[in-house]
Amino acid sequence: MKPLSKFLILCLAIILIIMGFLFGMTFVQINIKKELKLTNNFHYSEISQKGYYDEFFSGAGDCRDNYSPKIKGLMVNHHLLAGKFMSHAFCAVATDKPMTVIIISPNHFMIGHGQVTISAYDFQTPYGVLQSGQKLVKKMSDVGIATIDEGPFEKEHGIYNLTPFIKKAMPNARIVPIIIKDNISQENKDKLVDFLANNLPENSLIVASLDFSHYLTSEQADANDVKTLEIINNLDYQAVKDLNKDNQPGNVDSKPTLEMYLKVMSMEKAKNFTLLNHSNSAKLVGDLSIPETTSYIVGYFSR
Repeated sequence: MKPLSKFLILCLAIILIIMGFLFGMTFVQINIKKELKLTNNFHYSEISQKGYYDEFFSGAGDCRDNYSPKIKGLMVNHHLLAGKFMSHAFCAVATDKPMTVIIISPNHFMIGHGQVTISAYDFQTPYGVLQSGQKLVKKMSDVGIATIDEGPFEKEHGIYNLTPFIKKAMPNARIVPIIIKDNISQENKDKLVDFLANNLPENSLIVASLDFSHYLTSEQADANDVKTLEIINNLDYQAVKDLNKDNQPGNVDSKPTLEMYLKVMSMEKAKNFTLLNHSNSAKLVGDLSIPETTSYIVGYFSR
C-alpha cells in the first residue's frame, strides 16, 4: 500500500475515533439531563412499616395546619431512637399546602463527588411518594452550587430517616435534600448560604437534620448542650467554629451544617428560636449510666 493511502486511512481512523468519543459524551450528557426529569427513580426509607412511624405520631398531638409563614426553619434530629421528637417537630409545621422543604444534613460517610451533594430522585415512604423539588435541584446543579450524585443518598440516614415524617405531616411537599462534607471549603459554604438566602421558593422551609453531642455521658452532654443552645438561640454562627474540641462531635455531628444553617436563618431574619425538645439517648432509654450518648435539640426558627 502506498504511503499516502496509509496516511489517509490513519487520518480517517482518528476522525472516526474522535467522532465516537464526542457522540459518547453527548449521549452521557443527554442522559444526565434526562435523569433530572425522571420520577420513577427512588430512594427509600430504611424502615418501610407504616405502623412503626404511626407509633411516633400517636403522641404528637395535633398534626394538621400548624404551619405559619413566619416559620422559616426547623431543626430536628435524625436518630430514630428519638422518633417522637421528629414527629413533634414536623407536626409543628404541618400543612396541606404545597411546600418546598430543603433539608441540610451531614454527609455522614463522606462519600460522593462533591463537597455539597444533592439528589434529584423522589423518596418512597410508608405514607406515599415524597417528590423531589427538581426545579431547585436543577438550578443548584446548573449554577455549580452542588453536585447531583445519587449514590450517597442510598445510605444517608440524615435524609431518609426524615422523609416519612415530612410526607405524613406535609403530604404535598417536595424536598431538596442536601448533604455536606465536613471538609467543605469556606468559599463553598458562602456560596451555598448566599444561594439559599436568595433563591428560596415561596412557601419553603429549611430543615437542619442534626444530632448533637456524641460519645459523652448524659451529664457531660447536658453541659455541652448549654453552650450549643446559647449559640443556637443567638444565631451566633461565627461561634460554631469553637465547638467540637478534640475533633470529636462533643457538641454537634456537623459544624459546617450548623454554621451555614444559622447563617441562613440570620439572613432570613428568623431570629426567634422555639425549643420543642431537648434530651439525650440515655434519658430516653432510662439508663443514665450509659457512657456514650447522643443528644437532641429540636425546635423551629421564626420571624
